[in-house]
Amino acid sequence: MNDANGVQSIAIQKQKAEARLNIIDKTISKLYNDNAEGRISDERLYKMVKDFEDEEKALKETLGIIRSFS
Repeated sequence: MNDANGVQSIAIQKQKAEARLNIIDKTISKLYNDNAEGRISDERLYKMVKDFEDEEKALKETLGIIRSFS
């Protein structure tokens, strides 16, 4: 892999991670609304939010690594 392809690949990974973080934020907000309206239980909300927060943490770590090379 040459340098141009590597830089392009990193840029794509960064874009995908940032897009996923936006989706996670919107999804968590929707989950809280669904919980407030009684569509999902508190237990289900807590589990789903924790899973999304774990994914969010991993994505932020990945972005930190990517940014350190930029």
